[in-house]
Amino acid sequence: MPDFIVALGASLICYLLTWLTDETIGGLILLVGLNALGLMGVIYVAGLSKEEKKIAKRMCVGFIEKYKIYRNQ
Repeated sequence: MPDFIVALGASLICYLLTWLTDETIGGLILLVGLNALGLMGVIYVAGLSKEEKKIAKRMCVGFIEKYKIYRNQ
């Protein structure tokens, strides 16, 4: 799948997610996290290599853990 289609899908996901989050720092962090998860879904659909999928998953899991720590403070 061409890169521009992946980028278009990711930007569309980010645009749609702006409607779901509020305008606070927590909402921004949530927006970034949801966008990362959405991008990971686009990457899986795009059919990238196994190693690239593993890297994307590791990045998203790391972000989710940081967000949980932020919310518990």
